[in-house]
Amino acid sequence: MRGDAERWKRLDEAEVRRQKQKNIDELNNDGYQLYCQCRYGQAAALFSQAASLARQKGDLSAQCMNFYWEGSCYRRDNQLKKSLSCFFKAEQLNGLDATTQFYNLIDLFEVAMNLHLPRAEIQSMLDKLGPYKDSQQIGGSKSMVLESEYSFLSSCGKDAEALAKAQEAFASQIDKSPSYDDSVYFEDLVTAYRLNGQIPDAWTVLRRWRREGSTKFANTKRNQLMAELRLYYYEDKLDDAWDTLQRIKAEEQYLGRAGMYVGTLEWEILIGIKTKRMEQVKPALGIFFKKYRNSEDLADRYMCYKAFARYCCASCRIVPPENRERMERHAEFWLKKAEQMAGHLDGLMQVAWRTEQIKKIREGFEKI
Repeated sequence: MRGDAERWKRLDEAEVRRQKQKNIDELNNDGYQLYCQCRYGQAAALFSQAASLARQKGDLSAQCMNFYWEGSCYRRDNQLKKSLSCFFKAEQLNGLDATTQFYNLIDLFEVAMNLHLPRAEIQSMLDKLGPYKDSQQIGGSKSMVLESEYSFLSSCGKDAEALAKAQEAFASQIDKSPSYDDSVYFEDLVTAYRLNGQIPDAWTVLRRWRREGSTKFANTKRNQLMAELRLYYYEDKLDDAWDTLQRIKAEEQYLGRAGMYVGTLEWEILIGIKTKRMEQVKPALGIFFKKYRNSEDLADRYMCYKAFARYCCASCRIVPPENRERMERHAEFWLKKAEQMAGHLDGLMQVAWRTEQIKKIREGFEKI
């Protein structure tokens, strides 16, 4: 594991030295290759360098385009405020061509979703994207807008409507955008089928994804494995889910992004508790606490609080009697934090599913 991290570090240092004399196009192309490899921090640095060089040369279009790509890197790396700053810079300079302006608007919508802005504000941004569904000038714009509509409906708990959008987006996708990734459409469709209880259909789409999906982006295999894990979990095949989780962690280690996916940590703790691997999930809890309890993404904070609440509630069943009262206090502390964050996030989107999640955990705790 340490070898992979050192390998990436050596590559990164060599990359910095190599990039010093590059022109704008070369920096942009190299940044894009790093973006595809999920090396978002290094890619963002190159796009930032390209934007600065473009400003020096008075090339407004190139400056704005590289601001957009820098923002996309930060969004993928979950640095939401930096991402938002880049997108706003690109928009305010008024140097974006029509196509990149559309991509910028799509990513602004995604950041707004991740920052959990009020539902009305997100709906307003979605309304601005609506006309692009009929645009003939921007290839792939229809499917990208439909995918955004799917994300919004899914976050509102409208599973049946979200499935219809995911199906429509999947059917209309066109490989035109340099940031196009068919994994998004496959993943959405697998998720939508699963949430609607159509598990055989979800497995069918996952198998097709593995046969036909693009491998342009380095994290494709990781995303496919995560979809597999969720299906095993909802089929109550917990040992299979745990085995898949180990493959996911190995893949993330290879990508140089171990501990950087909040979803992996959450699943490790959830499945570990259910399969009585309490000691094995302690490292994941430690990473959760250090990295995500104060995350910019409030959903990450919620998942952190929920994970600690689950763990402490489960621990109350197994700790020695003399430690029981202290563990119960810990459980109550994390339950309250999770309840508060769930209420806040649900209130913004006018839903109740997070509140229901914590309610079930509390009910189990009170039966102990």
